[in-house]
Amino acid sequence: MSFLHVVVDQFTGQLILRQHFCDSILRSLQLRRSWAVFDAMEGRGTVMFRPDDHLARLFESCRGASIPTVSLPTASEIKKLLTRLLVQDRNKESLISTFISRGTTQNGKTPSGFPEMILEVQPLVKTKNKALKLITICARRDFPRVKLVGEYGKSALYCLQAEEKGFDGFLFRDPVEGITEEPYANIFFITKKNELVTPAEGKVLSGITRKVVLEIARGAESLFSDVRELPYIHPHSLKEYQEVFLTSTTRLIAPVKLIEEHKFKIGPRTQTAALQRLFYEYREKYFSERGAK
Repeated sequence: MSFLHVVVDQFTGQLILRQHFCDSILRSLQLRRSWAVFDAMEGRGTVMFRPDDHLARLFESCRGASIPTVSLPTASEIKKLLTRLLVQDRNKESLISTFISRGTTQNGKTPSGFPEMILEVQPLVKTKNKALKLITICARRDFPRVKLVGEYGKSALYCLQAEEKGFDGFLFRDPVEGITEEPYANIFFITKKNELVTPAEGKVLSGITRKVVLEIARGAESLFSDVRELPYIHPHSLKEYQEVFLTSTTRLIAPVKLIEEHKFKIGPRTQTAALQRLFYEYREKYFSERGAK
Protein backbone atom coordinates (compact mmCIF):
# COMPACT_ATOMS: atom_id res chain seq x y z
CA MET A 1 0.00 0.00 0.00
CA SER A 2 1.39 3.42 -0.98
CA PHE A 3 0.14 6.86 -0.06
CA LEU A 4 1.12 10.52 0.30
CA HIS A 5 -0.01 12.89 3.03
CA VAL A 6 -0.34 16.32 1.41
CA VAL A 7 -0.41 19.34 3.72
CA VAL A 8 0.05 23.09 3.25
CA ASP A 9 2.68 24.88 5.34
CA GLN A 10 0.76 27.52 7.30
CA PHE A 11 3.64 30.02 7.08
CA THR A 12 4.93 29.63 3.51
CA GLY A 13 1.87 28.25 1.74
CA GLN A 14 4.01 25.56 0.11
CA LEU A 15 2.86 21.96 -0.29
CA ILE A 16 4.53 19.39 1.93
CA LEU A 17 4.44 15.74 0.84
CA ARG A 18 4.83 13.11 3.57
CA GLN A 19 5.01 9.37 3.05
CA HIS A 20 5.07 8.70 6.79
CA PHE A 21 1.49 8.76 8.01
CA CYS A 22 -0.36 6.97 10.77
CA ASP A 23 -1.92 3.95 9.08
CA SER A 24 -4.73 3.76 11.66
CA ILE A 25 -5.84 7.28 10.74
CA LEU A 26 -5.87 6.46 7.03
CA ARG A 27 -7.91 3.34 7.69
CA SER A 28 -10.26 5.04 10.15
CA LEU A 29 -13.95 4.85 9.37
CA GLN A 30 -14.19 8.38 10.78
CA LEU A 31 -12.09 9.57 7.85
CA ARG A 32 -13.38 7.11 5.24
CA ARG A 33 -17.11 7.14 5.98
CA SER A 34 -17.68 9.79 8.69
CA TRP A 35 -18.78 6.86 10.86
CA ALA A 36 -18.14 8.55 14.17
CA VAL A 37 -19.88 10.50 16.90
CA PHE A 38 -18.62 13.23 19.19
CA ASP A 39 -19.50 15.44 22.12
CA ALA A 40 -18.19 18.76 23.38
CA MET A 41 -18.48 20.32 26.82
CA GLU A 42 -17.13 23.27 28.73
CA GLY A 43 -14.54 23.08 31.48
CA ARG A 44 -13.18 25.57 33.99
CA GLY A 45 -9.89 24.59 35.57
CA THR A 46 -10.31 20.87 36.19
CA VAL A 47 -14.12 21.04 36.56
CA MET A 48 -16.33 19.89 33.68
CA PHE A 49 -19.83 21.31 33.15
CA ARG A 50 -22.53 18.64 33.52
CA PRO A 51 -20.20 15.79 32.43
CA ASP A 52 -22.68 13.01 33.28
CA ASP A 53 -25.24 14.54 30.92
CA HIS A 54 -22.68 14.97 28.15
CA LEU A 55 -21.31 11.44 28.42
CA ALA A 56 -24.81 9.95 28.60
CA ARG A 57 -25.58 11.73 25.32
CA LEU A 58 -22.28 10.50 23.84
CA PHE A 59 -23.14 6.86 24.60
CA GLU A 60 -26.68 7.40 23.30
CA SER A 61 -25.12 8.66 20.05
CA CYS A 62 -22.98 5.50 19.93
CA ARG A 63 -26.09 3.32 20.22
CA GLY A 64 -27.83 5.31 17.49
CA ALA A 65 -24.78 5.01 15.21
CA SER A 66 -24.37 1.25 15.82
CA ILE A 67 -21.01 1.76 17.53
CA PRO A 68 -20.58 -0.91 20.24
CA THR A 69 -19.29 0.47 23.53
CA VAL A 70 -18.34 -2.75 25.37
CA SER A 71 -14.63 -2.31 24.64
CA LEU A 72 -14.59 1.42 25.40
CA PRO A 73 -13.80 3.09 28.73
CA THR A 74 -16.81 3.67 30.99
CA ALA A 75 -18.15 7.17 31.62
CA SER A 76 -16.34 7.22 34.96
CA GLU A 77 -13.05 6.22 33.30
CA ILE A 78 -13.50 8.85 30.58
CA LYS A 79 -13.98 11.55 33.22
CA LYS A 80 -10.72 10.51 34.88
CA LEU A 81 -8.88 10.64 31.55
CA LEU A 82 -10.33 14.05 30.75
CA THR A 83 -9.38 15.36 34.19
CA ARG A 84 -5.81 14.24 33.51
CA LEU A 85 -5.81 16.28 30.27
CA LEU A 86 -7.31 19.31 32.03
CA VAL A 87 -4.58 19.18 34.68
CA GLN A 88 -1.96 18.84 31.95
CA ASP A 89 -3.28 21.72 29.79
CA ARG A 90 -3.94 24.11 32.71
CA ASN A 91 -6.42 26.27 30.77
CA LYS A 92 -8.62 28.67 32.68
CA GLU A 93 -11.52 27.65 30.44
CA SER A 94 -11.51 24.65 28.11
CA LEU A 95 -13.48 23.09 25.29
CA ILE A 96 -13.45 19.34 25.92
CA SER A 97 -14.18 17.08 22.95
CA THR A 98 -14.63 13.33 22.77
CA PHE A 99 -14.71 11.50 19.43
CA ILE A 100 -15.66 7.84 19.05
CA SER A 101 -15.30 6.18 15.65
CA ARG A 102 -16.41 2.72 14.56
CA GLY A 103 -12.74 1.86 14.25
CA THR A 104 -10.59 0.92 11.30
CA THR A 105 -11.42 -0.78 8.01
CA GLN A 106 -9.52 -2.95 5.55
CA ASN A 107 -11.85 -2.53 2.56
CA GLY A 108 -12.86 1.11 3.12
CA LYS A 109 -16.43 0.20 4.13
CA THR A 110 -16.90 -2.40 6.86
CA PRO A 111 -15.32 -2.36 10.34
CA SER A 112 -12.33 -4.61 10.92
CA GLY A 113 -11.50 -3.66 14.49
CA PHE A 114 -12.83 -2.24 17.73
CA PRO A 115 -14.24 1.31 18.09
CA GLU A 116 -11.63 3.97 18.83
CA MET A 117 -11.76 7.09 20.98
CA ILE A 118 -9.96 10.42 20.80
CA LEU A 119 -10.05 12.87 23.72
CA GLU A 120 -9.13 16.51 23.18
CA VAL A 121 -8.80 19.52 25.47
CA GLN A 122 -8.14 22.99 24.08
CA PRO A 123 -8.62 26.58 25.26
CA LEU A 124 -12.26 27.61 24.98
CA VAL A 125 -12.85 30.30 22.38
CA LYS A 126 -16.33 31.66 23.02
CA THR A 127 -18.51 32.69 20.13
CA LYS A 128 -19.22 36.41 20.08
CA ASN A 129 -22.62 36.90 21.68
CA LYS A 130 -24.14 39.12 19.02
CA ALA A 131 -27.76 39.08 17.92
CA LEU A 132 -28.05 36.71 14.98
CA LYS A 133 -29.68 36.84 11.57
CA LEU A 134 -30.80 33.42 10.34
CA ILE A 135 -32.37 31.91 7.26
CA THR A 136 -34.32 28.65 7.01
CA ILE A 137 -33.19 25.90 4.65
CA CYS A 138 -35.36 22.99 3.57
CA ALA A 139 -33.28 20.21 5.08
CA ARG A 140 -33.27 18.05 8.19
CA ARG A 141 -30.88 16.26 10.50
CA ASP A 142 -31.42 12.64 9.50
CA PHE A 143 -30.64 11.25 12.95
CA PRO A 144 -31.44 14.11 15.36
CA ARG A 145 -30.53 12.24 18.55
CA VAL A 146 -27.16 11.10 17.19
CA LYS A 147 -24.31 13.61 17.11
CA LEU A 148 -22.77 12.25 13.91
CA VAL A 149 -19.54 13.74 12.59
CA GLY A 150 -20.83 13.44 9.02
CA GLU A 151 -23.84 15.68 9.68
CA TYR A 152 -21.55 18.61 10.43
CA GLY A 153 -19.81 18.51 7.07
CA LYS A 154 -23.17 18.89 5.34
CA SER A 155 -24.16 21.68 7.72
CA ALA A 156 -20.94 23.59 6.99
CA LEU A 157 -21.94 23.79 3.32
CA TYR A 158 -25.41 25.09 4.21
CA CYS A 159 -23.79 27.68 6.49
CA LEU A 160 -21.69 28.95 3.59
CA GLN A 161 -24.85 29.33 1.51
CA ALA A 162 -26.51 31.32 4.31
CA GLU A 163 -23.47 33.57 4.75
CA GLU A 164 -23.36 34.28 1.02
CA LYS A 165 -26.90 35.67 1.39
CA GLY A 166 -25.88 37.92 4.30
CA PHE A 167 -27.06 35.76 7.21
CA ASP A 168 -25.10 34.43 10.18
CA GLY A 169 -26.39 30.88 9.81
CA PHE A 170 -29.44 28.76 9.10
CA LEU A 171 -32.24 26.76 10.68
CA PHE A 172 -33.36 23.33 9.55
CA ARG A 173 -36.87 23.52 8.07
CA ASP A 174 -38.60 20.26 7.31
CA PRO A 175 -41.94 19.98 5.45
CA VAL A 176 -43.19 17.55 8.12
CA GLU A 177 -41.31 18.57 11.30
CA GLY A 178 -41.31 22.34 10.67
CA ILE A 179 -38.47 24.44 12.12
CA THR A 180 -36.37 22.16 14.30
CA GLU A 181 -32.94 23.55 15.17
CA GLU A 182 -29.79 25.33 14.07
CA PRO A 183 -26.99 22.93 13.05
CA TYR A 184 -24.86 23.75 16.10
CA ALA A 185 -27.52 24.87 18.57
CA ASN A 186 -31.06 24.35 19.82
CA ILE A 187 -33.68 27.05 19.36
CA PHE A 188 -36.26 28.62 21.70
CA PHE A 189 -39.17 30.98 21.00
CA ILE A 190 -41.03 33.36 23.32
CA THR A 191 -44.63 34.03 22.34
CA LYS A 192 -46.50 37.31 22.68
CA LYS A 193 -48.28 35.66 25.64
CA ASN A 194 -44.87 35.23 27.30
CA GLU A 195 -44.74 31.46 26.79
CA LEU A 196 -41.37 29.81 26.26
CA VAL A 197 -41.55 27.09 23.60
CA THR A 198 -39.02 24.87 21.86
CA PRO A 199 -39.17 21.91 19.44
CA ALA A 200 -39.90 18.67 21.28
CA GLU A 201 -37.30 16.24 22.59
CA GLY A 202 -36.73 13.46 20.06
CA LYS A 203 -37.07 15.77 17.06
CA VAL A 204 -33.85 17.66 17.84
CA LEU A 205 -30.40 17.04 19.27
CA SER A 206 -30.54 16.59 23.03
CA GLY A 207 -28.59 19.74 23.87
CA ILE A 208 -27.22 19.95 27.41
CA THR A 209 -27.50 23.76 27.48
CA ARG A 210 -31.08 23.29 26.23
CA LYS A 211 -31.73 20.93 29.14
CA VAL A 212 -30.33 23.39 31.69
CA VAL A 213 -32.34 26.29 30.22
CA LEU A 214 -35.56 24.26 30.48
CA GLU A 215 -34.75 23.40 34.11
CA ILE A 216 -34.13 27.07 34.96
CA ALA A 217 -37.18 28.33 33.06
CA ARG A 218 -39.50 25.81 34.73
CA GLY A 219 -38.07 26.71 38.12
CA ALA A 220 -38.49 30.47 37.62
CA GLU A 221 -42.28 30.62 37.82
CA SER A 222 -42.51 34.40 37.47
CA LEU A 223 -40.42 34.58 34.28
CA PHE A 224 -42.74 32.82 31.80
CA SER A 225 -46.47 32.11 31.78
CA ASP A 226 -45.75 28.59 30.50
CA VAL A 227 -42.82 26.44 29.32
CA ARG A 228 -43.64 23.90 26.62
CA GLU A 229 -42.06 21.59 24.06
CA LEU A 230 -44.00 21.66 20.79
CA PRO A 231 -44.28 18.81 18.28
CA TYR A 232 -44.31 21.24 15.35
CA ILE A 233 -43.25 24.86 14.76
CA HIS A 234 -44.52 26.05 11.39
CA PRO A 235 -42.48 28.73 9.59
CA HIS A 236 -45.72 30.74 9.16
CA SER A 237 -46.05 30.92 12.95
CA LEU A 238 -42.90 33.03 13.32
CA LYS A 239 -45.07 36.17 13.46
CA GLU A 240 -46.53 34.87 16.74
CA TYR A 241 -43.17 35.12 18.54
CA GLN A 242 -41.62 38.23 20.04
CA GLU A 243 -38.21 36.80 20.98
CA VAL A 244 -36.00 33.97 19.76
CA PHE A 245 -32.68 32.62 21.04
CA LEU A 246 -30.24 29.76 20.50
CA THR A 247 -28.50 27.60 23.11
CA SER A 248 -25.23 25.69 22.85
CA THR A 249 -22.00 24.92 24.73
CA THR A 250 -20.01 27.72 23.08
CA ARG A 251 -22.80 30.27 22.52
CA LEU A 252 -24.58 29.62 25.83
CA ILE A 253 -27.71 31.75 25.16
CA ALA A 254 -27.53 33.79 21.95
CA PRO A 255 -30.37 36.16 20.94
CA VAL A 256 -31.77 36.08 17.40
CA LYS A 257 -32.93 39.34 15.86
CA LEU A 258 -34.04 38.13 12.44
CA ILE A 259 -35.28 34.94 10.76
CA GLU A 260 -35.63 35.73 7.09
CA GLU A 261 -38.00 38.77 7.09
CA HIS A 262 -39.28 38.29 10.64
CA LYS A 263 -37.78 40.62 13.29
CA PHE A 264 -37.58 39.90 17.03
CA LYS A 265 -36.92 41.91 20.18
CA ILE A 266 -33.39 42.04 21.55
CA GLY A 267 -31.71 43.98 24.33
CA PRO A 268 -31.20 44.12 28.11
CA ARG A 269 -34.91 44.44 28.96
CA THR A 270 -36.05 41.31 27.14
CA GLN A 271 -37.05 37.98 28.67
CA THR A 272 -34.10 36.45 26.84
CA ALA A 273 -31.74 38.77 28.73
CA ALA A 274 -33.42 37.87 32.04
CA LEU A 275 -33.00 34.17 31.26
CA GLN A 276 -29.36 34.78 30.30
CA ARG A 277 -28.71 36.29 33.73
CA LEU A 278 -30.29 33.29 35.48
CA PHE A 279 -28.27 30.90 33.34
CA TYR A 280 -24.99 32.72 34.06
CA GLU A 281 -25.79 32.64 37.79
CA TYR A 282 -26.47 28.90 37.62
CA ARG A 283 -23.27 28.29 35.68
CA GLU A 284 -21.10 30.31 38.07
CA LYS A 285 -22.63 28.56 41.07
CA TYR A 286 -22.10 25.16 39.44
CA PHE A 287 -18.38 25.77 38.93
CA SER A 288 -17.76 27.50 42.27
CA GLU A 289 -19.47 24.72 44.27
CA ARG A 290 -17.08 22.22 42.65
CA GLY A 291 -13.97 24.22 43.39
CA ALA A 292 -13.34 25.84 40.00
CA LYS A 293 -11.53 29.15 40.13
